[in-house]
Amino acid sequence: MLVADLKESLAGVHERSIQATFSELSLDDEARYLRYDDGSHDGMVEFPFDEQSERTISRYLGISKSYLAKCPPDLKAYNINSWLRAKPGGAAVLESIGDRLVSIHRPGLVILPLREVADVIVNSMSPQDEVVNIIRDDVSFHADIITDHHVEIAPDDRIADRQQGEHQVGDITHGGVRVLSSPTEVRAPVVTTYLHRLWCTNGCTSPAEEGTIKLKGHTVEEVLQELSDAMTSIRGDLDDKLASYAAMASRRPPGSPVRFARQLGNEHGIPARVMTRVLDRVELLPEDATLYDIQQVFTQTANGSVNYRTMMNLQTLAGELALDTDHAVHRCGTCERLLPE
Repeated sequence: MLVADLKESLAGVHERSIQATFSELSLDDEARYLRYDDGSHDGMVEFPFDEQSERTISRYLGISKSYLAKCPPDLKAYNINSWLRAKPGGAAVLESIGDRLVSIHRPGLVILPLREVADVIVNSMSPQDEVVNIIRDDVSFHADIITDHHVEIAPDDRIADRQQGEHQVGDITHGGVRVLSSPTEVRAPVVTTYLHRLWCTNGCTSPAEEGTIKLKGHTVEEVLQELSDAMTSIRGDLDDKLASYAAMASRRPPGSPVRFARQLGNEHGIPARVMTRVLDRVELLPEDATLYDIQQVFTQTANGSVNYRTMMNLQTLAGELALDTDHAVHRCGTCERLLPE
């Protein structure tokens, strides 16, 4: 999908924010629906009271979730309605997607609607840039966008995924941007460098903390402007980032490739079962394997059967190795631990 098509692809996502007082909220006697009713003819809205709704309202009202889970429906409804009636002037903002309630928060907090984040992406990137990965769920939005900035790595016939004869095109990696936001929760958005290898659709990214945009003390408009500025800044640095990435193909790890990979995994909290798969593949590399070859093992593993958090950790590990190589390899050649700067 091209950036030009992004807004159209998200057009079916219906998000809504409702400003409510506690007196306008109630749970039916069988705890099936959370109702909002402002007294007007068209004011009644019913949200299915599912696990997500129960979790968010219990957290907002300060009611024990484990206690509510044990209550029969009539007692659950009684408890929640009692809390709501105890503070009828209390205020809340209800965030919904379609007919589902996904979040409740205090009024006045900085929430970035998905449509406005999409507008920033469309206005900051080229219409022909490609959205190679998009994840949208109840609380998060994740988009990886690549540009025409790219670099090509020389083949190595000793390594399966670098053999020239197996591929129609060269070993090309494009540079781009990763955007993370939360359209229904108060969560700081993130804009990071994203590099995408075409052969295996491997991705790596700079650390999220480097691209986190602070919410405190800012308006929605100011945060959206910072999102745009961050994307523009990353686009301007892509050639340098890609050059650093390509340089890994001529650099060796400070010691044993296996020990080096194991230590990287330990530092980034990669689960043992996943590291077993990583190390099994690293052991198959030539003795003179480069940092590029080791990095690709981590990014290929991120494409496998791992959960979202592990995928992100693997891609961040790979990004730190590619984009901050000198720091990543400043290690003891025996134990592979980082040395003091």
